[in-house]
Amino acid sequence: MVKKNYLCTAIVLILGITLFLPGTAGAFPGGGEKICPIKAFFYSFFGITEEQQAALDAIKDETREAKRALYEDIRELDISDRLQEILLAEEIDTEAAQALFDQLMDLGKSSDAFSDQSKIAMAKVLTAEQRVNIGVMVTDITAFIDYIMAYPELDYLKETYLEPMRTYYMERALEFLELTDEQMTAIADLLEETRATIEPIADEKKELSRQLASILLAADLDEDAANALIDEMVPLEEQIASIGVDAVLAGVQILTPAQRQIIKDKIAEREERRENSPWGQFSGWNEN
Repeated sequence: MVKKNYLCTAIVLILGITLFLPGTAGAFPGGGEKICPIKAFFYSFFGITEEQQAALDAIKDETREAKRALYEDIRELDISDRLQEILLAEEIDTEAAQALFDQLMDLGKSSDAFSDQSKIAMAKVLTAEQRVNIGVMVTDITAFIDYIMAYPELDYLKETYLEPMRTYYMERALEFLELTDEQMTAIADLLEETRATIEPIADEKKELSRQLASILLAADLDEDAANALIDEMVPLEEQIASIGVDAVLAGVQILTPAQRQIIKDKIAEREERRENSPWGQFSGWNEN
């Protein structure tokens, strides 16, 4: 049994980044002569062969390409710009906005499906022993995180430090809109209500994710059970996305038409700076 120490923590974080966290497949470059040192250490630590590495990289590349095609669809449909125009208009067409959000969510579901299937495919590349060894560390880091989250004074620290920081940064971020006290209160209440509504759903999804990890990292990989759990998570993800959409629609309507126009003007200014910048797409580095 591997000792529960800081090395375990580091290794399992590497595991999450390189293999099993949703949306991270393909996050690191693979193949060729160069390889991320952390990734190389991970492979060496768990005895993952060059053949397995090549198979894992191929799965990541395939997943990345599938997602890239979805992102191209979003660009071709001009969904983001159309949504921005609707949400910041003088009169907000909530039905039109909802229709575009639905399109985005459908594309997001497809993206998540690619990620979920890549997890199963990568788990199948590993040997039973490798999955069990990785599973031990996943259990260790999960217990470590649970221990931290159960810290008796955590709520006190959140209320004393985190909440004031959150309020401060929100006020700074929205300062240019010159919101009234009533608007600031409405936005803060909306954020809190949204967070409280999402939290139990997110907790349920997190538990299913833990169960999925246990299945994927078992000596005997049960692919049918993994797919069944993924199917259970889909409606939870849809609920979370839907709550987020409702919050966005409610949030922009707290603003006045004049304030929404200010945001549009700021966006236009940023785009103009980006287009005129010699750095091109990297001009955002210098923006505040």
